[in-house]
Amino acid sequence: MTSQAQSGARVPERLIALALLTGLIAALVHFDALWNWDQVFYDGYIRLSPRAPPDDVVIVAIDERSLIELGRWPWPRSVHAELLDRLRDAGPRAVGFDVIFAEEDSREAAGDAELARAVRASGNVVLPVAQAATQQGGPLLEILPMPPLPDVVAGLGHVEVELDRDGVARSVYLQAGLGSPFWTHLAVQMLRLTDADWGAALPGTRNPEAAATSHLVWVRDYRVWIPFSGPPGHFPTFSYIDVLRGAVPAEALRDRYVLVGATATGMGDFLPTPVSGEGRPMPGVEIVANVFDALRDDLTIEPLGATGKLLLSLSLVLLPALLYPLTSPRWAIVIGVGSLLLALSCSWFLLRLGYLWFGPSASLLGCLLAYVVWSWSRLARTVG
Repeated sequence: MTSQAQSGARVPERLIALALLTGLIAALVHFDALWNWDQVFYDGYIRLSPRAPPDDVVIVAIDERSLIELGRWPWPRSVHAELLDRLRDAGPRAVGFDVIFAEEDSREAAGDAELARAVRASGNVVLPVAQAATQQGGPLLEILPMPPLPDVVAGLGHVEVELDRDGVARSVYLQAGLGSPFWTHLAVQMLRLTDADWGAALPGTRNPEAAATSHLVWVRDYRVWIPFSGPPGHFPTFSYIDVLRGAVPAEALRDRYVLVGATATGMGDFLPTPVSGEGRPMPGVEIVANVFDALRDDLTIEPLGATGKLLLSLSLVLLPALLYPLTSPRWAIVIGVGSLLLALSCSWFLLRLGYLWFGPSASLLGCLLAYVVWSWSRLARTVG
C-alpha cells in the first residue's frame, strides 16, 4: 500500500476518533457526570478569591458567652425586646433577626407583648419564615412568627439554604414558599428596606416548575451561588451580651445592616461551605450575611447555560485535537499542557470576571484523552 493510500486511510480514523471524542464530551456535559470533580475546582476557586468584609454589615452573635451570662436558651422575649431597643437607639439601617419566634412564651406572656412593641418601634426589623413537616414524611407547613409580629414587622423572608448532593451549602433560592415561591430571602427583604425598588428583577436561575406545583410542596425559584467572602468568623461580630449591656459603641452599629443569630456550638443551623475548612461549619446567620453582601454588590454567581457549557467544552477539546496532526511531537506536548491551562483559565476568569460558573472537568478529561489518542496513533504509525 502506498504512503498516499495509508494517509487516506488515516483520515477516516481521525474523523472517527474526533467523533467519538465529541460524543464523549457531549455525554459528560449533558449528564453532568463529573459533577464531583467540578465542585472540587469550584470550592478551590472560592477559597482563592477572598474579599474584605463590608464594614457596614455586622453580626450580633448569640454565642457561648451570652448563653453563660443570660442562661439556657430560649431566653425570655423581653431580653430580645431590650436588645432591639438598644439597636434602635444606635440607629442601624436594618435588623435581620435570624431567630424564629413561632410560639408564644408560656413562661412570660408580657415578654411577647414587649417584643412586639420593640419590633414595631424599631420599624426596620426583618424576621424569618421557615418550613417544617408536621410529622416524619407528613405534609409541610409554613412557620411564621407568632401574632402580632407579622403585622408589626418591617418584612418577612425565608432563610433556607440549598445543600448540594455532597452536603455542602453553595447556593440559595431568592424566593421560596409552600405551593408558590411567595417569600423572598431575608437578605432581599433587608435590602428593600433601604431601597424599595431593589431586586425588581431578581438575579438567579429560574425554576421552570415554580408556577405549577402542588400547594403541599415547598417551591423555590431564582437560584444563585454564593461567592463567600471568607471563612467562618470573617464578618465583624459583636457578642449579644455586649450589645445588650451597652458595651458596644453606638457608632459601631449606626447606619449598619445588623444580623442577629446563633453562633454558639449546638445552636442554630451550622452548615459546611466551600470556605469552611478544617471541619468548621458556618452558622446560618453568617451565610445570610454572605448572601446579603453578594446581592448588594451584584456578585452572585450563576452557572453557564447548558448550550454555552457544551460549546465551550467542545471548543477547548477539539482545538488541540485538530492541531496535533499539524505539529511535531515536541510542540504537541506544549499544546497538550497549554490546552489544560486554557480550560482552567477559562473556568477561573468566567467566575472572577463574569460571575459565571463553568465546570472544567469534562474539558480537562477530553484534552488528556485527545493527547493520549494522538500519541497512540503516532506510535502505531511509527511501529507499523
